Amino acid sequence: MQKTLTSAQISKASTFSTSVGGPAFTTDTLAFFSGSDPQPREDGQNSLFNGIQVIGPDQNRPDTLIQSKFSGGDDLTLNRGAHSIKVGAVVTRIDTNNVQAAYANGGDYLSYAISPTEYAGQFFEEGLPFLAFAVPPGENNSTRYFREIMISPYIQDDWKVSSRLTLNIGFRYDYDTNPVGWSYGNQPLGVLVGSFLPPTGPVILPGGGSYAPYSPVKHVFANNLNAANFEPRFGFAYSPFKDNKTVFRGGIGVFFDPTTARLYESGFIATPPAGFSLIVFPGFPTPYSGGLLGSPIQAGPSEFAGVTYQSSGNSPYQVQYNFDIQRQITPATIFSIGYVGSVSRHLWTQGDINPPKCTTFPDCTALPQVPTSLPTASNATFTVTTACSDPTETSCYGSGVQFPCLGATGLPSSTCSTQGPRINATFGEMIQAYNNGASSYNSLQVSLNHQFARNFTGQFNYTWSHCIDDGSFASSLEEWGQLQTDRYNPSYDYENCNFDLRHNISANALYTLPFKGNRLVEGWRFSTILGIHSGLPLNVYNDGILFPDPADLGSEWNSRANYTFAPGCRPNHIIDKQAVNGLGQLIPGTIQWFDPSCYEAQAPGFLGNIRRNSLPGPGTLSTDLSLTKETKLTERLNMEFRAEVFNWINHFNPGAQSPNSAEVLGAINEPSGTGQTSFSQSPVVTPRQIQFALKFDF
Repeated sequence: MQKTLTSAQISKASTFSTSVGGPAFTTDTLAFFSGSDPQPREDGQNSLFNGIQVIGPDQNRPDTLIQSKFSGGDDLTLNRGAHSIKVGAVVTRIDTNNVQAAYANGGDYLSYAISPTEYAGQFFEEGLPFLAFAVPPGENNSTRYFREIMISPYIQDDWKVSSRLTLNIGFRYDYDTNPVGWSYGNQPLGVLVGSFLPPTGPVILPGGGSYAPYSPVKHVFANNLNAANFEPRFGFAYSPFKDNKTVFRGGIGVFFDPTTARLYESGFIATPPAGFSLIVFPGFPTPYSGGLLGSPIQAGPSEFAGVTYQSSGNSPYQVQYNFDIQRQITPATIFSIGYVGSVSRHLWTQGDINPPKCTTFPDCTALPQVPTSLPTASNATFTVTTACSDPTETSCYGSGVQFPCLGATGLPSSTCSTQGPRINATFGEMIQAYNNGASSYNSLQVSLNHQFARNFTGQFNYTWSHCIDDGSFASSLEEWGQLQTDRYNPSYDYENCNFDLRHNISANALYTLPFKGNRLVEGWRFSTILGIHSGLPLNVYNDGILFPDPADLGSEWNSRANYTFAPGCRPNHIIDKQAVNGLGQLIPGTIQWFDPSCYEAQAPGFLGNIRRNSLPGPGTLSTDLSLTKETKLTERLNMEFRAEVFNWINHFNPGAQSPNSAEVLGAINEPSGTGQTSFSQSPVVTPRQIQFALKFDF
């Protein structure tokens, strides 16, 4: 029987979810309204949302990034005795012309969100919008120009020390100038300049003029991130025995990823001399023409896809290293075992550089502690309260740094509804990318490779690996990267990667049947593929109905919860058994993967003590079979018959099985219960499938 996962899998755990990813973007180039602003690049559309289908380009696109690259280079090889030396270089001039049409090119986005919503169409016809995301007159041009030059020289020496030892020594330098840029009309770029690390927060420096609180700048960064991209490499191959059937190989190298326009451009497209505002009761069809209020909502400057101007250190880099031993067992069989690892630093990540203040300001570096048992009021290390985020809880607890927030009345409260005061009250939420991310990877890799001999060929591979990072996401507008949860202490998120697969086994084999004599018995081949993979990690998030983010940090994703330390619980407690209903009866076709009673929402204002990606998800097992028969009918006509069975043992591999499910890593149903509770694994394997094919070649 093919099992399925249903919402019955999670009972009380419906208050927890895992979700990663971002919105999908579409583009429609229909121009609905031509704005009155005379500046160029006024695409000028009115897009509607909340009750009315969008008309005109999507609010988030198009984002045009046009590059012209002019490059030249050469390579020189010198063979001298035991040395083979290569020297070369490439010089590239990159011209980038960018316009983000969504945010500052004359586009006005109107909302007719009226209650009840069925009146939205009527208000649309009467031209009475409620809200507008609009561009002020004279600030509708987001065209940006960037220029940079990349210079990449290298030298490498392949030195054959002896017949048994070869050394590879190399050096590369990936230099890139600090890009210069300007806005349309030869105006400077606008960017926030000041201190951006808590506890200081954003600082307004004098001299901004009409750009204030932003400052006019010429370069993309305050310092050139690509000036010290030095990349030494070393490798060797050594055969210690006279039979030359055993080889030791190893190497280490530094590899930089120069920071280019695909990342930094988002920090300049919505800053002066371009801009946008949110207007209550705007005019129509021109939002700034008046209406009932017709004025922007006054709030502190904010960003959601900025890039820090004062980046520290270098561009992102990775140190890769490996060592393996390879041994020829038979003339057609090779066995190898090795270690592969890497360390990455200065990775681009993002977060709020102006987060709410905490109780231990200005330090705020305490991490949540994990108790050995359920905390009590007598334990001074933890805060125990009855004012819990989850209304079903009678008591809850928190530890580490606390972020006092405000209740519905706007006063300090134990039940958060709005964020507390920020580090710098002049600014709002300032989401920026910065290069302080880190990751590490270590693996043991074993393989057995048998080349085709005696009618048989096959491969077997096993990898044990462990990956740790503080955010398995891109940054800025790339794939809608996740924000760091605790900006004061990034190590709070330094745990298992989203793609941390501990065990991977893959094998394949092909056997040609040795029958000979006539067309019916010869030409048969049998093949199979086996894949066994441990599960991707599950990140248990608090997804309470009322307060999904008790610390109210606005981190884009719901915050991690606490362990309950209920009887029988442990940090990675997996059940993996058939679920039961409230009467204790088994529910056919359902699986309960983990125990929901082991988790609870933390106290308001606190971060949870669960590690990121703490639970192992369900693994996958797949086996495919194929039987092939080739027959030569005539001198010019061949026939091939194929019979293939996918997942022939019909093993159940949980996957995203409902369009209403989150369909992300370790997705668990929303509290509303809509859709099917599911786990998304890669690859998602379908039930047993059998197919036949007949092919003629002539």
